[in-house]
Amino acid sequence: MRLHRFYTNEHLAGQDEITLRDTDALHQLRDVFRLAKGDRVIFFNGDGSDYIYEAQIISKKEAEFSYVEKIGNITLSKKVTLFMSLIKKDNFETVLEKATELGVTHFVPVETERTLSKNLNMERAERIIKEASEQCGRGDVPTIGETMDLKDVLEENPDVIIFDMNGEDMKNYKPGAEESKLLIGPEGGWSDKELQMFKELKVQTFKLGDTVLRAETAAIVASAKIILN
Repeated sequence: MRLHRFYTNEHLAGQDEITLRDTDALHQLRDVFRLAKGDRVIFFNGDGSDYIYEAQIISKKEAEFSYVEKIGNITLSKKVTLFMSLIKKDNFETVLEKATELGVTHFVPVETERTLSKNLNMERAERIIKEASEQCGRGDVPTIGETMDLKDVLEENPDVIIFDMNGEDMKNYKPGAEESKLLIGPEGGWSDKELQMFKELKVQTFKLGDTVLRAETAAIVASAKIILN
């Protein structure tokens, strides 16, 4: 049976016992997964390993676990930052979840001329990213930065690549040696003013295909193309 996997800030290496007091984690362990004494779970904290622990005591206030063994986890070799235009809440959260599963390492929400929803719940976004990391088996949890204006993104990240229907074929893209930076537009696409700004700043633009993709689809496809190639 597959073991449930949880991220924790606890120091794990060399720890024979750990005690969890995080209320959200305790709720999942007790009420969602019905964990009982003797059940095993996997904990990770981004140090490059997974740690199997066995439950000893589980109460409403804390849970105690004893160490069983250390195993390897998925270490990602590519660094990918996804600058994602703010779109409808559910669609933006889908991007966070799926791009985390693919291996994006950092997210940055972006305000554009056609941004409709600007109220991003950062706490919820971080929880979605954490839970997606737990589920997919990766050894780290991506980070998410504060919302940036499109112009600031371009000025501070001249190596970012933008996706647009009139851009170059993706076959011509040469990924950066250390990190790839992707910028996905909003629902409704880039405005004429923004397209002109891209030309003036000489930012690279690429197309993902001949069909028009929804913003959330484009984000997932672009991330997959960069990470899985």
